[in-house]
Amino acid sequence: MTRFIVFANRKGGCGKTTTAVNVAHCLAEKRRKVLLLDIDPQAHAGTSLGHMVSGEDAGVMALLSEKKSLSDVLVDSSIPGLSLVPASRELTAFEIDNSVIPGSETCLSERLTDPVSEFDYVIIDPPPTVGLLTVMALAAARTPAQVLLELSGSWDDSREADEIIRQIRNSRTKSMKLKDGL
Repeated sequence: MTRFIVFANRKGGCGKTTTAVNVAHCLAEKRRKVLLLDIDPQAHAGTSLGHMVSGEDAGVMALLSEKKSLSDVLVDSSIPGLSLVPASRELTAFEIDNSVIPGSETCLSERLTDPVSEFDYVIIDPPPTVGLLTVMALAAARTPAQVLLELSGSWDDSREADEIIRQIRNSRTKSMKLKDGL
């Protein structure tokens, strides 16, 4: 069964993408098949693995705009067992254009079809916001899913965690179960 891990935080510069890439790498080294899904317009997860894309016909943008299937946008990394769907800056426009469309939070979930079941782990790296792209990542995470919030312990971090938990509750599907007080 494929496990989903979403690294979410509203604050940039906290190491979210670095953690997502390193966890993906470590799991691949343990001979797990891993899909790293970069849905952050900054595209640092893909860039850190040597893949930069641009335009609406490549990467996760082509997937979300239904121009290509998941199989068509998968890129093998130089790390055996680690595949990537890279992001591009065009995701910013996608988020702006689709934020007001009812049901758009399920767009990513609807596009994650086979071959996603071939992976042991799907790691999703959303942007450091609680906008549409992050909500889509949370909604796409299927059971069993883990959402990891990177916090420093400050009062602001606890407020941000509360906001992300609220977004998780609003975005979850019937198949997504929340544990540990969420």
